[in-house]
Amino acid sequence: MKKRMKIDILSDLHFDFWQKPNKKKVQGQLRRELDGLLDKDPEVEVLIVAGDLGHYNNQAFVLLQDIAKEFNYKKIFCVLGNHDYYLISKTQEHNYQKSSKNREKDWYDYKDENGIVQILNGEIVEYQGVKFGGAMGWYDGSYMLEPNMYGRSVVQEWKDTMTDARLIMGMGDFYDMSLRELPKFERILDADVIITHFCPLSERIAFQEKYQYQSASKFYCFDGEKYLKKTNAKFLIYGHSHGHHEFTVHGTRCIMNALGYPMEFPGYKKTQITMEK
Repeated sequence: MKKRMKIDILSDLHFDFWQKPNKKKVQGQLRRELDGLLDKDPEVEVLIVAGDLGHYNNQAFVLLQDIAKEFNYKKIFCVLGNHDYYLISKTQEHNYQKSSKNREKDWYDYKDENGIVQILNGEIVEYQGVKFGGAMGWYDGSYMLEPNMYGRSVVQEWKDTMTDARLIMGMGDFYDMSLRELPKFERILDADVIITHFCPLSERIAFQEKYQYQSASKFYCFDGEKYLKKTNAKFLIYGHSHGHHEFTVHGTRCIMNALGYPMEFPGYKKTQITMEK
């Protein structure tokens, strides 16, 4: 008889928008929201967080451990998102020497004492017979809806319109990031559950209708459909575009379930998948 693994899904937690960075436990409105989204069901072993943990690494490390303890998760698999690279203050610029690579290193060097929280970076980890593969992904400019009316290059439009261009430091432009990150996505295609922050599909498929025709949408996803045609993954979990969205492409069930910012109208819902193992 096959056993089943229940898995909770979230993305875009943005911890520091919900409570001050010095808080050591999940409190207040964040606690109330998570209580409504996550069960203390002993059969739910795993939580997936598909990027954008927050602007402060130390806060995220503490709160993820607190979530694991409070909701009895045996494993929390995360990937990073664009906000997890931001240097949002002069203090952070100083601490990380004006390089988001140093903040990234801090993330990937992290090891929690119980081994529950794991941040994936282009690798596949097998847990209880299920293979979890995680990589941030990155937008590659493939989904240009049309040339912009001002005749700007894609890179110039990125610099003019995207916060990423200002707050991610020392890592080149978005093409440099895509060349660095997208090979990691290719390495995780043999997973049963693929986790990314940026969706590897056109915004016409991957986003809710209100986002599908915005000019900036080309900076929210990348062209990875040819890879999804090759994978046997049962699920692709992604984030970035806040809200809840589900669809199936080439036999893979794709799900976004973003907590988002406190000021947004909640677009998430309690979301759980089940893997046979």
